[in-house]
Amino acid sequence: MVDENPRSKSPSSSTTESIKAEATEQASRLAGSVKDEAKRYEKDLRSGVAERAESLAAGLRKAGSEIDPNSSVATLFDRAADAVSGLADSLNATDPREMVEEVRSDLVRKEVTLAKAELRQNLNRAGTGLGMIVAAAVLGELTDDDGDKAASPENLQKTPGEAKTVSGPAQLGKTPSSKA
Repeated sequence: MVDENPRSKSPSSSTTESIKAEATEQASRLAGSVKDEAKRYEKDLRSGVAERAESLAAGLRKAGSEIDPNSSVATLFDRAADAVSGLADSLNATDPREMVEEVRSDLVRKEVTLAKAELRQNLNRAGTGLGMIVAAAVLGELTDDDGDKAASPENLQKTPGEAKTVSGPAQLGKTPSSKA
């Protein structure tokens, strides 16, 4: 039989509850310190990459200044330096979630553009194929089994009973006299 005495459960359950509460508090503190450490690491990593990007931009600007400033190569170096410098600025100022969202939206936009281009190309191919099929059908209607043109000037000058008629694919090449 189970002991229903509240005094026998009370000390052990209160001890268990206090241990659980202490463990939860320690886990929360540990999670907070890990989160803070991760933020510091991320900030250090971002600032390190930003410093390297700024150094690269300075090197590009220096290389561009050693070339004729009016040349297209110098302009290319300047544009590259501006792009790298912009990247460094965004690394220092942008929240990583915003950067990921920006990249994701850009990828989705490019994927939609690609899908439209592929669809347009497939529709052009289908249209060309359909045009060829229609042209073949029209040419098939205009010729009989011997390859003679049913609408040739000689056939048009014949009397209606002598001219070959073509009224549909089932009657292709048949004369009025051969109908049942």
